Amino acid sequence: MNGRRTTAYSPLEDITGFCELPDGQVVTGNVGGVLQRQRFSLDAQTSGETQLAHSTALYPSPSMQQIVEVSGALSGTSSLVLSATKDGRASLLRAEAPWIQPSTIDTHTRLWTAHLSIASQPYAAFGGSGGPSQALQIYPVTPTGILVPEKAQTPFLGSKHARSAVYGLVTPPKDMSMPYSNNPSSVLLSAWYDSHARIYDMRVSKVASRRPVMEMQDPWSHEALYCCDFTGNGRVVAGAARHGMLHIWDPRYIRSPERSSATRSPNLRQDNQPDTVFASHRGGWTVYTPGQPNSPVYDVKAEGGRIWGVTNKRTFVLLFDIRGVAADAIDARGWDIVSKNVTPRHTVHTGQRTGGRQSAKDNEEARNYATCYEHGDPLLRPFYSLGANREGRGTQSHRAM
Repeated sequence: MNGRRTTAYSPLEDITGFCELPDGQVVTGNVGGVLQRQRFSLDAQTSGETQLAHSTALYPSPSMQQIVEVSGALSGTSSLVLSATKDGRASLLRAEAPWIQPSTIDTHTRLWTAHLSIASQPYAAFGGSGGPSQALQIYPVTPTGILVPEKAQTPFLGSKHARSAVYGLVTPPKDMSMPYSNNPSSVLLSAWYDSHARIYDMRVSKVASRRPVMEMQDPWSHEALYCCDFTGNGRVVAGAARHGMLHIWDPRYIRSPERSSATRSPNLRQDNQPDTVFASHRGGWTVYTPGQPNSPVYDVKAEGGRIWGVTNKRTFVLLFDIRGVAADAIDARGWDIVSKNVTPRHTVHTGQRTGGRQSAKDNEEARNYATCYEHGDPLLRPFYSLGANREGRGTQSHRAM
């Protein structure tokens, strides 16, 4: 939305989170701690090519701290909005009633993300930094939209490290296909600093059972995970902190090392058996997103057979093709957020590939393909996406070393 500014720009206005409301409006939060409802309309002066944002409501904030996440959900006829601030405070408010004071709690930790789930057992999940029992916190939500503080909260355990952090939280959509169609609201996916994606069953109540029912990791990478989501075909996707890497797993094929070792046949030679470490990661692969960015994947959103994501200056989409012999292969597309004709500041013009117009031209070939590898391949044989196939760079069936 390329809206024109009428006032001087302030870094405190940088948007750090937003959610969409059923009526088409959005609620945004920014660095300055301001939470506001906005409506977009076409700009007549640009012949409808851009849209302008118009603020329709401001919400009271318990502290003017940076808002790190905004999550929304529809509860009956009310739109509930959950906001989390950097200093660990969380507020739950009604989007249609900005004059009502929000319900607020203090999680006593540095927050990175939050997620609101309104189902048979409504809850608010918070990802932050801290010990094994602090990084992931769950608080019940009443039908009237009130966060219930629990003094003796049962911790949801994850990382075995003394301190870790949760950067991404998401639940499957209601129309999710197998294997989450029975009760998707009870499934919570989390992206952790220790490079693991963990799935929790929210129906459990015992302390011993509040551990992840599944843990997924790329055995070749130990980078932190910044974001995560469910795809429409039951897969799980997470964005890594470096090299624009995107990890994709199919939980239906993830096996534990103990199970892999127990199913070995004693009649087969040892050297013919797969290594148990790689056997536990079959059903997953990693994608270096189009453009080969040296950047984290800051956010991903998946729907059906498509995965959208964003790095520092680029957006991309991955498509799982179902045509002919290339069934279930990966197609890739990428777009620059910054115009090709704009040279970044502090760039020295030395004739080398330093960015800006010349770099964009030189990297044209890398825009529409992705390099991939399978997690369970002990030889780590990379292959290119279908986008590269049209440029003669390789196919999924013909691997490139």
